[in-house]
Amino acid sequence: MFGLAKETGWSEEYILWELPFVRAMEYYHAALISAGKWTIKYKSESEKKADLDNLLSEISQTPFDDEDDY
Repeated sequence: MFGLAKETGWSEEYILWELPFVRAMEYYHAALISAGKWTIKYKSESEKKADLDNLLSEISQTPFDDEDDY
């Protein structure tokens, strides 16, 4: 977790006491992904590919309604 302090320049105190835990975990997860590391253990490459394919198909089928964002 303290690699997050090094990567962001934030103090460890800020991360521990002011940053919401969920937000910190999102940043940590994003840092792992950007470093090319998986945060889920897979039994095989085929399972990894199947999960990615399912996720991509769900994303492409999700309608976006910009009016709800305002």
